[in-house]
Amino acid sequence: MLPTECNGLCLASTCWICTGYNPVCGDDNVTYNTECLLCLVNDGSKTKIKYNGEC
Repeated sequence: MLPTECNGLCLASTCWICTGYNPVCGDDNVTYNTECLLCLVNDGSKTKIKYNGEC
């Protein structure tokens, strides 16, 4: 398991554009295209990276 934090990056989420494909599996068992997208979609919630790659 590779827990992570959004490190405050979601504070300006309305300005974000998440691009690329480097999938991560969230601890909510959802695959996100990037860590950026996980953070944006969850709007700074406690969702963390469960592991790198698809769920």
